[in-house]
Amino acid sequence: MRRRKSTREPQKKRTEKMKKLTALFAGLTLFCLAADSPDSSYGVCAHVCKGEDWKLAEPKFRVLKDGGIRWVRNGFTWGQAEPEQGVWDYSKLDIVAETAKKHGIDFLPILAYDVPWAHPAYRHLEQWREYVRRTVSRYAKQFRYWEIWNEPNINEKPGSLVPPEN
Repeated sequence: MRRRKSTREPQKKRTEKMKKLTALFAGLTLFCLAADSPDSSYGVCAHVCKGEDWKLAEPKFRVLKDGGIRWVRNGFTWGQAEPEQGVWDYSKLDIVAETAKKHGIDFLPILAYDVPWAHPAYRHLEQWREYVRRTVSRYAKQFRYWEIWNEPNINEKPGSLVPPEN
């Protein structure tokens, strides 16, 4: 009786090769996943400062970063910076700005809106300029771009819409 050549040895070699290839591909996959994602031009308008939303800045920016969002557009409104006439308080906006920076998210702040003591804003330009000057000076090193007003052609409050002659 003729003895057949054992197929165990070639099969063993194939199994070893497959294990090595699997390990190689697993390593490459992990390497690719660990690599920093390229700069993204995608962004969202996320109300991180509206009302009490600033308290949720940490989880919001974490989710945005995990989702590949690298730009956030958000209001840094006059009423947030000067909640009462002559009382400047940037503490909430500071938290939002620092949290964005911590998560590597670029921020497009919107300078906007009037306040009850300076309504409509276009009739109180010296006070408006002071808000803009203080805010931009405070964050000049952190924010490269700024948006001036949002939807100026929408009349949210009576008297807010700037007449064409102004």
